[in-house]
Amino acid sequence: MHRALTIREFIEMVVDEDTRPFSLADPTLLALALTCRTFQEPALDMLWASQYGLGHLVQCLPEDLWTYSDNSMDSVTLREPTRATTQQDWQRFDVYARRVRRLHHEDDPHVHIRLKFFRECHVSGPLFRWLLSSRPSHQLLPSLSFLGLGWTEDTSSKYYDSAHTLFGPRLTELDISTPRLANTNVLNVILLHLPLRSPDVQSLRANESRYRESDCQPIPTGILPALKGLEKFGGSIFLTFDSLAGLSTLPNLTEATLLFDKQRAIGQLGTEGTAQTLTFRALERLTTRMTTMADAEALLSVCCFPRLQEISLTTTFESNSGALDGVLRLIHDRCEHAILESIQIRSGANEHLADVVHDITAASFRRLYDFRHLRKFGLNTKMRIILDDDAVEEMAKSWPRLEYLHFRSPPTSATLEGLAHLARYCPSLSSLCIDVQTRGTVVSADVIPGGGFCNRALEEIEFCMSFPYGNEAKIAAFLNAIFPNIRRLDWVWRRVWDIILVLRMASEWEKHASK
Repeated sequence: MHRALTIREFIEMVVDEDTRPFSLADPTLLALALTCRTFQEPALDMLWASQYGLGHLVQCLPEDLWTYSDNSMDSVTLREPTRATTQQDWQRFDVYARRVRRLHHEDDPHVHIRLKFFRECHVSGPLFRWLLSSRPSHQLLPSLSFLGLGWTEDTSSKYYDSAHTLFGPRLTELDISTPRLANTNVLNVILLHLPLRSPDVQSLRANESRYRESDCQPIPTGILPALKGLEKFGGSIFLTFDSLAGLSTLPNLTEATLLFDKQRAIGQLGTEGTAQTLTFRALERLTTRMTTMADAEALLSVCCFPRLQEISLTTTFESNSGALDGVLRLIHDRCEHAILESIQIRSGANEHLADVVHDITAASFRRLYDFRHLRKFGLNTKMRIILDDDAVEEMAKSWPRLEYLHFRSPPTSATLEGLAHLARYCPSLSSLCIDVQTRGTVVSADVIPGGGFCNRALEEIEFCMSFPYGNEAKIAAFLNAIFPNIRRLDWVWRRVWDIILVLRMASEWEKHASK
């Protein structure tokens, strides 16, 4: 045997490479495991590393302990009556169980279809409980680092009343979704075990679905502060001010996704949190979803983000311009100007405001110009954004590093001359969405559009609800001069795009003719 085959790291690299493409991974790994003892252990580790359900492990137990629950062999269940097991019964099971590092266990019809694709077996509720409770002092999957649990309203309680025993000291990622109609304390009961069994968990995503607001129970106060190693937190669970305060104490939390629905928790922020400001000292990325922009304003008013790089706010319903202006003001006041690089705001439609058009003026954006390192800004709203060419110029000068700028709203008053400012002062801008007025576009032989400045990075541009009114040839010439590398335009601008293609062909002909 070549000496290179004695190096564990080299063997692992060979095994990892042989799993590509994915469709051939299992047969290749099996062949490696059966061909040479040198490759056997690494190949088996890779083969068992990620499991969808516990079906394959159950099939490693003696056949008198389990049986197929249907003729299709897609589901296994506990055989009754269950006899007492011996250490020998579990020997083969444990050989493979210690290799499992990722487990997805979901009780959902769509997941069952996926299990068939992976030739997995669905494990029944009684068998699931028996597996986790038959050896109370034994860790079923001692190497488990990722655990995904997902249940529906039809899920048996035998799954979630013992699921916490899968938590182990090596668990670093937990993704859990509780059923809609289960006991309202299901999620909290499971999470209560997390700090004790998996204190070093780094990523937690917990989703709690409820039909009624009264069904929602707040997450116990002591859980989140105890997870000192937590780096990512997300989900749609009920957070009180105390829960939010617990998150703010985590020294390593860099990413948080907070989904607030039906004003849960937000209404309490004003009463519980007015005397205290929560400082998220390590947080770099924040994503939130709330009911209204006023809720977002309430949340930001009690928080401070000195290291935040990205913020994304989404509301279910539209709000008035005053609430949006308040949110922009709080982003300015609560985030470090030299660090924040991305701001994304999206507000939904509100039938109660359908007959009233609210305006957002350039003054609301002006306070954000202090974020000189901003690379991405997006605003999607039904409100009308009032931006003239001077406002666009001021914005372009303030955000010279801008790479992404999207305004999705009813038409504004900016013209193509305003876009020329973006071409001049934002050389890295590669994605643009904005409404423009094109009437009166001027292109002459004496004046180069945009003063001769152009942006060669921009390839994607959308004009939303704008139409190319006026001389389409002049519009095309202007756009081609300031953005010479755009690859496409909206469908309603197809005639302008066709002219741009002709202009580019003519330019190429001139180059060849001059040689």
